[in-house]
Amino acid sequence: MDLEPKQLQELRQLLCEFRESFSDRPGKTNLITHEIELTSTDPVRSKAYRVSPRQKEIIEAEIKHMLELGVIEPAESDYTSPLILVEAPGKDPRPCVDYRKLNTITKDQLYPIPNIEERARHSTSPPLT
Repeated sequence: MDLEPKQLQELRQLLCEFRESFSDRPGKTNLITHEIELTSTDPVRSKAYRVSPRQKEIIEAEIKHMLELGVIEPAESDYTSPLILVEAPGKDPRPCVDYRKLNTITKDQLYPIPNIEERARHSTSPPLT
């Protein structure tokens, strides 16, 4: 979405005014739940990918950090998906889970995607009387 300079300045002011509403730490909520429906009851099991000792150290440190933040928790499951370390130039390495095999048995849930520009336009328009 392209903003005019004045709109961009107003957005910056709003973000600054309400900065306490944002956090640089990930969190979790119990306000909504989501269920993933599968097309098969056969568990998907994928072997772990090989990683170098350096990558293993990075992955273990990140898992420890996420456990401390409460973002993840230990679990036991018949379903397994491999972890990969994504390393992009100029960015910190980040662990990602390769869910491609699980995705093959995940039932599609189709929802209409709202038009963001339309919503933004309505949220800034004066109310109709």
